[in-house]
Order: sequence, then C-alpha cells, then structure tokens
Amino acid sequence: MGLVVQPALVSDGTPEADETLTLALSVISDGASLGSHNSARLIIVKANQTINVNTHVPANAAYNSSFTVASTSSFGLPVLYSSSGACTNIGAIFTMTAGTGNCTVKCDQAGDENYNAAPQVTELVTAQKAGQTITFNALAGKPSATLTLPRAPRQASAYR
Repeated sequence: MGLVVQPALVSDGTPEADETLTLALSVISDGASLGSHNSARLIIVKANQTINVNTHVPANAAYNSSFTVASTSSFGLPVLYSSSGACTNIGAIFTMTAGTGNCTVKCDQAGDENYNAAPQVTELVTAQKAGQTITFNALAGKPSATLTLPRAPRQASAYR
C-alpha cells in the first residue's frame, strides 16, 4: 500500500531542445486514482558547453615555422580552428606568414540541436623573424685565407 505518482508525456515524439512539453500527473493508491489529473510544463533547453585547450600555442614562433594545437569541447563535439594576423592554418596546423606582428589562433564549436555554441577561445602568438644563414662557396682556383683582426686597444677611463 502506498502512493504512486505516474507521469505521462502528453506530447508526441522525442523531446528536443527549446521545446515545451506537458506532463499529466496522476496520484494512484492501491491501483485507484486519487482525484483529478494535474499537469506540469517541462521546458527542455540546450546545454551550455566550453572549449578546453589541450595543446596551447607557443608564446612566439619564427616566420615560416609551423605549430599544432589541440582542443576539445566539453561534450565531445568537434572544434574548428581559424586564424588571423601573421599566420594561416589548415585545420589544427598553423604556419607563420610574417616575421613581425601577432597571430591569433581561434577555437570554435558552433553547437548543435542539443548544445549551445561554446564561447570562442583565442590564443596569441608573437611572430619573430627567422634566423638567417649566409654561406659562401669556395672560389675555384683561389687560395683561402684566414684573417685575424687585432683586438681594439683599451681606452683609458677617467673613472676607476
């Protein structure tokens, strides 16, 4: 012997986000209904999500170098990457296109029928000039020589 509350969904189909459903509630004791049916409204809303950065951008990167980032959304939906400034990207791989300025890496998740779009996550990389190497090949038929320059003489200082 006891009381049982039996909810019954009045709407047809599967509930979706941003939908209002009506439930009919009946209280039953020993198989007999106690009083009239009551109803309640149930509003289903989209869940919020976040983006978690697993592999961050470097603080700085040289011209023509590349780096890879990795991010996940809190509900496992795919994260899309984009860039602006001193870099370009193909997916999660970013390439520096300048030796000065900043590269902004953007992580987005647009959401779906059950989840809201996640707030965009951005990270900043400072562009640096790439190192430069100049190589001189030996000249055919010319002797090579080493030039040693004397050290500059010390200058006397009035302060000691």
